[in-house]
Amino acid sequence: MREIFEVDLSAPDLFEVAALVISTWAWPGATEAAGRHRLYLSLCSWFIRDHAARDPEWAQQPQWIRPDQACRADADIKQDRRTLDTRIKDRVTAGHMAIAFLQEAETGTVPKLPPGVARLSVNQLAGHAQRERGIADLANIKTRVWRPSLPVIHLCAAWAVIAQEHFNEHGTRLVLDQVMRRPEFLALLIYRAQLYEPLVERSRMNISSDELIRFRPMRGGVITNSVS
Repeated sequence: MREIFEVDLSAPDLFEVAALVISTWAWPGATEAAGRHRLYLSLCSWFIRDHAARDPEWAQQPQWIRPDQACRADADIKQDRRTLDTRIKDRVTAGHMAIAFLQEAETGTVPKLPPGVARLSVNQLAGHAQRERGIADLANIKTRVWRPSLPVIHLCAAWAVIAQEHFNEHGTRLVLDQVMRRPEFLALLIYRAQLYEPLVERSRMNISSDELIRFRPMRGGVITNSVS
């Protein structure tokens, strides 16, 4: 069974929870712990610096801050953010591919499919994603985008749906900064992903819920990680 993270959505340092969720979402592979940790530190460091610039009064007060979060090199932060931008595109693409499978699992009927998609299959949806992304090789969609996203496919779908709802309501795209700063986005992401977990298992994506990296909200305490 993959990791089950219990996160405190009422924690005063919610940016750490957001950084954990986003870095895990970006680097979900069982062998990607190093990349996940680097991104986690970079996101925390970026948030601390950005928050200090936005709130000088906060910046002048003593704060409980981990040195490895506050002292991340600028070059490392920029590199990790560039990598994250690419990973977000890949995860959202996988999320859009998964939505049709989840809708079928929920309703029992195949939903309306995107233009050019003749039937509900990974190959057909990958072809649509290939055209949308302008990626030359179809195999890249399946090997670089789809398969690496499977441990967090419920999070991918949740992000894609929330981003679309946000765009429909506000006419602007959901950006990483909003997820890092606004607890309602993070809470909604975790809640939606949790609802999708049983649909993933019932779907034709052939993914067991035991293969998913899961997040669970807790009422108090600190971020914990347990494997059951």
